[in-house]
Amino acid sequence: SGGRFVTRVLFRPLTGRTHQIRVHSAYGLGMPVLHDRLYGGEEERNTTESLCLCASKLVFKHPETGKLMSFEIESTF
Repeated sequence: SGGRFVTRVLFRPLTGRTHQIRVHSAYGLGMPVLHDRLYGGEEERNTTESLCLCASKLVFKHPETGKLMSFEIESTF
């Protein structure tokens, strides 16, 4: 993080819209996701670090069986 203030935030998106979390974090909250080369501003443009955004839980209804599917994983950062 290069000495910058960072914190973990829990987002609960209602849709799977592309870039929804990244745009809202950067422009709505004024705090872009760490290592976001697209929405993170000048100091993130040339980073080689991975975007610090991870889905820790995913729940959906299986399209063929109708069964509720749920997957969880611990964050790696």
